[in-house]
Amino acid sequence: MKKKLAILLSAVMVAGIVPMTAMAGTTTYVNKTITVEKGDLTGDTSLLTIKDNNNDIDTAITNGDPVEFTLELEGAEWRDDVDVKTEVETYEPTITFTKVSDKKAAVSIDTSKGTSPTAYYYIPLYTIIKDKGDVTVTVDGKSSVVSSGTFTYAVAISGSATAKVGGTVNIPETGAKIKDITISETAAGALEAGNIKLKLSKNFKFDSIGTLSRVLGDDTVINAYYQDSDRELIINITGATADALEMLLKDIVVVPDDAKIGAVAEITISGAGMTKTTLEVGTYVDYGVKIAIYDEDEEMPTFYAGKVYDEEDDATLAVIVSENVANSINTGRKMTFTFPEGVKVTTGYYHPDKGYDYAEGIGGTGIYEKDDSDKDAWDKVNSYDYEIKNNVVTIKNMDITGGKAKMTFAFNLAISPEFSGDVDVVVGGAALDNEQTLTVAKVVPGFTVEADLNEVAIDYRNVAATNIVIKEAEPGVFEDGEHIHLAVENMQFEKGMDYEVTAGDIEVDKINVDTRDGFICVEIKEESVKAAGEITLSNVQLYLDRSLPAGDYDLIALCDEYSDLFASTQLNRKADTTYFDIDDVTMVKGYIKVVTAGRDVDDSTFTTKIVVPVGSYSIKAGEKDIAIDVPAFINADGYTMMPLRAVVEALSGTAIVTWDNDTKTATVLFGARVISMTIGQKSMKINGVDVAMLAAPVIVESRTFLPLRDLGYALGLNESQVNWDAETKTATLN
Repeated sequence: MKKKLAILLSAVMVAGIVPMTAMAGTTTYVNKTITVEKGDLTGDTSLLTIKDNNNDIDTAITNGDPVEFTLELEGAEWRDDVDVKTEVETYEPTITFTKVSDKKAAVSIDTSKGTSPTAYYYIPLYTIIKDKGDVTVTVDGKSSVVSSGTFTYAVAISGSATAKVGGTVNIPETGAKIKDITISETAAGALEAGNIKLKLSKNFKFDSIGTLSRVLGDDTVINAYYQDSDRELIINITGATADALEMLLKDIVVVPDDAKIGAVAEITISGAGMTKTTLEVGTYVDYGVKIAIYDEDEEMPTFYAGKVYDEEDDATLAVIVSENVANSINTGRKMTFTFPEGVKVTTGYYHPDKGYDYAEGIGGTGIYEKDDSDKDAWDKVNSYDYEIKNNVVTIKNMDITGGKAKMTFAFNLAISPEFSGDVDVVVGGAALDNEQTLTVAKVVPGFTVEADLNEVAIDYRNVAATNIVIKEAEPGVFEDGEHIHLAVENMQFEKGMDYEVTAGDIEVDKINVDTRDGFICVEIKEESVKAAGEITLSNVQLYLDRSLPAGDYDLIALCDEYSDLFASTQLNRKADTTYFDIDDVTMVKGYIKVVTAGRDVDDSTFTTKIVVPVGSYSIKAGEKDIAIDVPAFINADGYTMMPLRAVVEALSGTAIVTWDNDTKTATVLFGARVISMTIGQKSMKINGVDVAMLAAPVIVESRTFLPLRDLGYALGLNESQVNWDAETKTATLN
């Protein structure tokens, strides 16, 4: 709802309206002065009040005489959303507010219908604050009874920039990542050109400056962020900001530098208009836990989506958790390893010495310890319990005696068919004094499917589609005797498909089309060894049910009981469990786009998106550009006029547009719809029913044009499917 500038006539109860017989002066004042910042909007908090000196409006304004005066701002500008409204008990005067310029406005009150029995006029000051200091409005009563004067209604204070930190951390000898620091302007323009300095207290130094990012406002004024010395970071600001700016500094690492135990690390932030602030970020403690990859030189393992990994050689990189000093780990609390959604720790297990049936002591379900040369460290960890729930491993009840403890873990995983990317594990929990995220593996699709997209009308049987190419990620992904099952959503493949091995040394036994459900089954005879296999399926044809709605349909790979491609969706042979309940995986999104229904249904059902720019000699139908000889235009009444034949024929190859030159009538046969319209008449017929139009069709350069929304309605589109972009002057039908 618009915010309105209201000239409100507040009623003082009087028995009736009495004609005015004499002129009298008024008192003008502002009821309240408010405190604001530059850029703020003001409204009805401050009211300019015009009051009759005798508390009797009849003595101030003669019945029928106009009241005219001006209002001029200093330090502010009138807002653009001015909308005068009156609320008067006994009459409705014509009150006019005219914005003469950004700072000046004229007000007039036509009292020819009589005066109101009130002694007050209230004018809310709807303005935009532009300058700091006093913000005033000057009233010039001119020759009216309104008294003149300058009145302060707001005071604009100077903005500032402040800093805060998300909390404090314990800083061990190895250092720690401090909490995020936020630097914020309280008002736009608070920051000035210059350097914001972050200075660290003595006996600490910066080990990593982390990252600086903008949260709010214009970041073009941020010129650089860098480390100037061990104890000083610099943010260079080039000038004042147009909008209030908020910056976030993340992942700054602080380490002790000859500090004493218990020393407090502080960062003082100042410069470039900042309010000088000192933040406490951490305390140097004599304990700490190091969390890291056990062997940084070890190659990152690659897993395939949908697989289950339960062998020693198929484990993640090992994670080492070690104490900097004894008793750094809180043995009464829990330590957790949290994997991403779509990754689960397997309930089949392996231990390097005990094998798959090992079920007690260190190691166990889904995790195993990696050998370490420091055997004394292992002697300090007597035992612990573990719990595995989906993607979280919890270590608890740790028995650690004497010295610095060290524990190293690797994990066997089950991967969702829908997961890809880095496998990041978050190592943390209440047992540790810090938290660390480590990448321990990466996941890629075991195979991909490529195919060009198809736009089709429903022809029921033998609808031709583009070739399908199946590609292995590397040799041996498809194993001997394995089956690849592909399907299209809500459709069936027809028999007669051809195949060819177009790359690699893989051998295919055969391909079949399931006679009941219509999916493709590709059976692998011998897996590839030297080069990744590639299988091309050609002469692809589909059966589309007659009731199939228009829209996009994906090419999918089935996670069915006959395929080991996605073992994580099957009953696991060792754990007697299914890790992910997923029926299929999308391989080619929108492989089939049904753009019209069947010929014997209604071809007016479509999903082809038509884009028609005004003035352009080309329109877009789906992904195709179609040239037209006469462009769309906007008529004198503001209606967007569309070329009838060009749009209709772009929607459907079966639509027919005819022209009767004698009657100047265009007829459209669009599916089950028969639409006719006559040049110059503001109505059309749809299946024999008269329908009113916004404007009559016209002929321009031998082409029939009609309004955008009339065309959309005629073709069966609802209001939400007909859109107009005023900025680009483009019509869209979808």
